[in-house]
Amino acid sequence: MPWSYVNTEADNCSPKRSVPFDYGSNDDTVQPPSAYTGRVKEGKPLKKALYAGSFDPITAGHLDVINRASKLCGTLVVGVIQNPSKASAFTGEERMDMIRRATSHLSNIQIDQFDGLLADYVLRHQITVVVRGLRATMDFEYEIQMAQMNARLYHDQAETIFLMTNPEHSFVSSSLMREVFALGGDISGLVPDCVLEMMMKKAVTSKGE
Repeated sequence: MPWSYVNTEADNCSPKRSVPFDYGSNDDTVQPPSAYTGRVKEGKPLKKALYAGSFDPITAGHLDVINRASKLCGTLVVGVIQNPSKASAFTGEERMDMIRRATSHLSNIQIDQFDGLLADYVLRHQITVVVRGLRATMDFEYEIQMAQMNARLYHDQAETIFLMTNPEHSFVSSSLMREVFALGGDISGLVPDCVLEMMMKKAVTSKGE
């Protein structure tokens, strides 16, 4: 069974709109025209969004997407995907701990891990928005295919939205960070400080074995 960690270090709050929307109705069931609006009315955030990935490890690019996506919803679930057929540099628990530490400044983050179909998790946990980050054209071609497949599996429960990665992080990936670090390169600023600390600790442990 997956377990989760919910940040409780700050009071729950959701971002305020600088310019109010007028939907012409007092009906609380009115939905925004796009998931990008983030809120229907004051006090009515989108319920629950999911940002899933292997996060092996979480990078500055991932964290940028998490920071921005957290402003669009009441709760953002950061889902660590477990793939038994793929070797991971960090355990699921280690990845969750790094994410927890990197997002400790956010009050509406829930961290979970799961395996199997993303759509199954979405349906089981009443996710309404799935967030995906895009770095380049090659990302889009893959992500649009997956989004179209998942749309058939969501049964109209959820929508996929795409957030463009900050240009300064467009080249950053978990695998590249691991490779550069293993060869002695400096990746500070490209991964959260807690991740670099964990990678250095693991490297020292490996040398001592």
